[in-house]
Amino acid sequence: MALFERRISTRHLQQGHAMFVGAHKAFLVEIKDISKGGCQIKRPRSWPFNINDDGLVYIFGEPGPVPTYTARIAWYREEFVGIEFS
Repeated sequence: MALFERRISTRHLQQGHAMFVGAHKAFLVEIKDISKGGCQIKRPRSWPFNINDDGLVYIFGEPGPVPTYTARIAWYREEFVGIEFS
């Protein structure tokens, strides 16, 4: 199965922002798409995380409570990072 086809849940294209927090570092990132099981984000230039690093993802949207997910880095390429929600 191709890497981009691994996601079980339906993807939703969404332009928005999230914050990935792990190892005492926080990065504001752009969301490319999101599903129940994870999201794909644009990889910032100074991205310090590696595959299987754990962290938290905060999804920003409307004013109010911010959805928070326990997550791990599933994969990354030059431009994008795959994050799997736990």
